Amino acid sequence: MPAYAALSDLLERFEQRELVQITDDAGTGAVDQVRIDRALTAATATIDGYLAAKYQLPLARVPDNIIDLCCDIARFKLWRQTPPENVEKAHSTALKMLE
Repeated sequence: MPAYAALSDLLERFEQRELVQITDDAGTGAVDQVRIDRALTAATATIDGYLAAKYQLPLARVPDNIIDLCCDIARFKLWRQTPPENVEKAHSTALKMLE
């Protein structure tokens, strides 16, 4: 099942500089697409865990707010160390919205 969001969605919401910072372990100066894809897949699985109780999956159409939630959850998952407070808050808010 494809993720609810893509790299392009992350880039619309967050600065590329941050995405490079949290994904570029090899020091290439570029976003690591593999890490992005893993985080988006994990975020999608988290969302599906909440949605499965009320909705038939996969969703026929992915609402914009689900894309936003997927991006916030994936961004949180990409931080290997303690994320900044705003990232933690966005993650917590996303999970609360899913509840």
